[in-house]
Amino acid sequence: MSSKTSEAWTVSSHADISRWRRNRQNEIDAVHIYRALAQLESQQQLKEVYRRMAVVEEDHVRHWEEKLTAAEIVLPTRSPSLRAKVTAWLAKRFGVQAQLRRAAVSIPTNRVEGCARRSLRDYQRFVDVALGSAVEVRYLLDLTCDLGLLGAPAVACGKECSDHVVRALHQRQQALDRLAT
Repeated sequence: MSSKTSEAWTVSSHADISRWRRNRQNEIDAVHIYRALAQLESQQQLKEVYRRMAVVEEDHVRHWEEKLTAAEIVLPTRSPSLRAKVTAWLAKRFGVQAQLRRAAVSIPTNRVEGCARRSLRDYQRFVDVALGSAVEVRYLLDLTCDLGLLGAPAVACGKECSDHVVRALHQRQQALDRLAT
């Protein structure tokens, strides 16, 4: 970050860098989960879906690493979070439907926990996690439909609700970002 930039830009840049770090970690976690699912899956078609999702998420990790490197941020070694390790274990043990339930419950749980925090920064972090879970729900709904685990009407209803939640959380993120600057 250049000293020639305005103070508002510097604050925004710090917020951006924090968000990029969180996004990178979320993508690292997704790679871990999809690889674990691919490794355990016996159906070749589903194994390939998980493998491809891991490749896509790996590309996302590289994207965030490029942004952070360009901002001259030293990157820690890639390592999945404890949450991702537990999630992968649960998904292995109980399947995609359990993962969908876990992600759906995580949305309001993180919002409530974030409200109980004393700092704006902590609250922002919990809203970010809730948004990540909402996006995960959207993806898992598509996956369960593709795999024939849920019917199209149930998936359509779930997607409509999920899209509404994602929009609301995006708006909350933007409002919190404005408060932070």
